[in-house]
Amino acid sequence: MGFYLRSNGTDIPDCVRCRSSCFVHVSLLDEISRGAMIADMILIIGSIDIVWGEVDR
Repeated sequence: MGFYLRSNGTDIPDCVRCRSSCFVHVSLLDEISRGAMIADMILIIGSIDIVWGEVDR
């Protein structure tokens, strides 16, 4: 889980963002699966353990 915090000098943050690792894994699917068969996609997605609820953020 990655967090980005930006402050404007007060106690309250100006910007807060969080990004899960699953979002990055989904963006790599194109590169990982290039040249693979459709049947291999099940194994590829299962091996990187994507949690689709985290991607939907």
